[in-house]
Amino acid sequence: MIALLAVSCGGRGPVILPTATPPPTFTPGPTPIPARPTDPPPGSAENPLSLYLVAPGSPSRYADEVDTLGDALVSATGLVVEVQVTDSYAVVLEGLCNRTIHIGTLDAFGYLAASQQGCATPAFVVERDGETTVQGQLIANSQTLIANVESFRGRRFCRPSSDSAYGWIMPSVALRARGIDPLNELNTVIDAGSNEEVVQLVHDLECDVGATLLGAEEAVDDLDRPEFVSFIEALTPIPNDAIVFSSAVNEPVREASLEALEMGETALLDVMSADGLKTARDSDYDEMRDLFASAGIDVLSLSR
Repeated sequence: MIALLAVSCGGRGPVILPTATPPPTFTPGPTPIPARPTDPPPGSAENPLSLYLVAPGSPSRYADEVDTLGDALVSATGLVVEVQVTDSYAVVLEGLCNRTIHIGTLDAFGYLAASQQGCATPAFVVERDGETTVQGQLIANSQTLIANVESFRGRRFCRPSSDSAYGWIMPSVALRARGIDPLNELNTVIDAGSNEEVVQLVHDLECDVGATLLGAEEAVDDLDRPEFVSFIEALTPIPNDAIVFSSAVNEPVREASLEALEMGETALLDVMSADGLKTARDSDYDEMRDLFASAGIDVLSLSR
């Protein structure tokens, strides 16, 4: 994760800025490392076919869904199976790359890190509210006459929160790609608490610029002068959580597992708080890769 520096912020909560990191050499998707001859095959008693899903709260609340998915995988593959729920993408990323987890869910940053290490390939991306991505935008108060991202230098920046992927992480990367260091070249950064509040603060000129979910201003009905909120740029879309397979899983087991996941789709969607599943491809992440490369940021530093 980008290192963060916290300082006080005039009563509106912490101001957190990303520290600069040396631009790494970006190497896309290496050839997956073949399974070591001494590793027991996935699905054996010594190395159960493991499915790890990331979800909030206690794993025990998903006991029924875990049983359903486990039964479906056993039925489809005939292998020894283990299904777990965790609250950490980092756990899944580490397991995929050391071959102790064979199927798992990763956010977009975690998948890019796994892909760069040759650990995993995507199978499905979850759909929420009819979308398989989430997309942010940059806005400005029109009275500032800011017309492009390059003019964000020296400006007061509002974001929903420090951990917002579309409202802070991607805007920070986009700024770096334009040669702007958010640590040293923004006047200040304010945690507004929500997309609507970012819009309101930009409208009121308490912030010059900000980042929100795309179209967030349309949900704010009580702006005195809506024309004061000016759209600057749409940010790179972020794919929703994906179901990915370890490179240690061979094609027959992958195909049988995909069949099982489709059989257990209702349970899978319940755990992932999603509405549906869509086929995912590695190329779905190319826009993010290109942006990180332009900004000189190693995707491994962004994995969670």
